[in-house]
Amino acid sequence: MRISLVGTIILALLCLLPSISHASEVRTFDDFCDMDGYTNALRQTVVVVDGRLVKSEKEGGIDSANRPWREFIANLLNAEDPSIQQRFAPRERVTIAVAENDGSGTRNIFTGCLPTYSKEEKREDAKKDTAWGDFLGGGLNAKLRKEADAFRQAMLVSLAEGAKTRGQANGVAKEALANSTLVSSLSRGLGIARDNGILRVIIYSDLAQYVMPAGTVEEARKQARGEAESSGVDLMNSEVHIVGIQGAGGGAGGEYIKAFFLASKGKVETLTGIDGTIRATNPPVKVEIFQGQIKYPDGPATMRMRLALDRNGTAVNSWAEVITDRSRFTPFGGVLTCKNDDECEFVGDKVFAQIWSDDPAPEPDFASWMPFGGFREFAFKLTGGHTAVGKIFDSSGYVPTMEDGLPFELNLASN
Repeated sequence: MRISLVGTIILALLCLLPSISHASEVRTFDDFCDMDGYTNALRQTVVVVDGRLVKSEKEGGIDSANRPWREFIANLLNAEDPSIQQRFAPRERVTIAVAENDGSGTRNIFTGCLPTYSKEEKREDAKKDTAWGDFLGGGLNAKLRKEADAFRQAMLVSLAEGAKTRGQANGVAKEALANSTLVSSLSRGLGIARDNGILRVIIYSDLAQYVMPAGTVEEARKQARGEAESSGVDLMNSEVHIVGIQGAGGGAGGEYIKAFFLASKGKVETLTGIDGTIRATNPPVKVEIFQGQIKYPDGPATMRMRLALDRNGTAVNSWAEVITDRSRFTPFGGVLTCKNDDECEFVGDKVFAQIWSDDPAPEPDFASWMPFGGFREFAFKLTGGHTAVGKIFDSSGYVPTMEDGLPFELNLASN
């Protein structure tokens, strides 16, 4: 995220804000949550700032060391910036948290719903608006500016609150990511409600301060999986964007990070430098949970699927899970096309469980520990909007006695 003039102005305004006396207070801005006549966003975003980047401030003062993360958040959540429509759904809930630098957990400092509207909603509201009303200061444009300013003020106060830290923020020796205070804090949960939408996590951290594996990609990914399982981090089937990667996250270090968060139930969508931008992903307009059984040679197993679709019918932040000797899960992509409301067909993107492969070679890897055998093909027919019948297979491999793949049948469950 490039530093903008808007971000600089916002930071200057921080000096004018009153000091905050309660370090445990969570600022809320729920005016645009559950609004009558408007749909709620089906996704929520949590922005986590690594506490190692946060320098403790005296009351009323601003430390220059806190400038980069404050500018990043101020620009990211600027409701008056037209490009925010590319990053967030209308009225998407946003939570800002600091991962305490003593590893004691994440401290939420702000939560609220963005005061933004879709183009269609703006057109409908504009029909009720008049040029005379705008002239008097009560029109739609004035209303939007007022709402954005109120959100910004609440957010800015919370950013000042975020600089109240525990432990030491600076001068900490390098350590392995898995043993870091960031991971320790994440392992204690994000303190959010699942019913506010499926999760997107944006982590702001200078990962150059952590020691990364120096071996091969295969060794790094294998190490990451084991360390992630031991860490206890559970990102609740989220999409993950990490800002603070030197060299754009290439090599064994980048693969370690992807594998670590994948094993923590998070699919990494962005690995970028401290001044980079997060990858824009479409928000879901429909999220449904299915549950049923999938057949294996030794018998049926429980299978679950979260199917989240954007406005084009493309799967976004969708996950499948199977429970055999343990829970195994994988994110998936693909497209759902419908002839009518009762007949739809989903075709996957030919990655599916192969995202777990430790081997960088182009040939697929079908290791026994991988979910769904590591198969790449995932397809099903959705009938009546409530029954998904399909199979998981791969043209380059198969399960003995089940050469046609692993068939499954799932039914719509409560969301």
